[in-house]
Amino acid sequence: MIFYYYNRVYLKEGLTNLNSHLPNKIKANFSEASVEVIILSWKGRNLRFNCTNLSKEIIPEESYTKQNNTGLIIFLKKLENEVWDRLDKEESDEEVEELEDDNLEIECDSLKKDTEMSIIII
Repeated sequence: MIFYYYNRVYLKEGLTNLNSHLPNKIKANFSEASVEVIILSWKGRNLRFNCTNLSKEIIPEESYTKQNNTGLIIFLKKLENEVWDRLDKEESDEEVEELEDDNLEIECDSLKKDTEMSIIII
């Protein structure tokens, strides 16, 4: 079985060409049990991804984000080198929400054995 030292979370839909966005407009906060990413002023909107109940502990100092032409990848450095069955401990602690007044619907898929997750903005 292959183990990965990082869990990767992919934020894609609606974030094409995010690599052209200013890096200082993307804020990431990591703790041992949570991750929060805020994308400011992206096409006139502020977006937030938040998971406050990670399935396993991470190393916050070694976790990071990376912009690319298809969106944003969140790299969560695992404390233990093991497969996560899902991103969160409980149902639906992760969310993407618009920080403005408009509502934003989301679809969240739990992590599979490939330790990846896509957040799709509808």
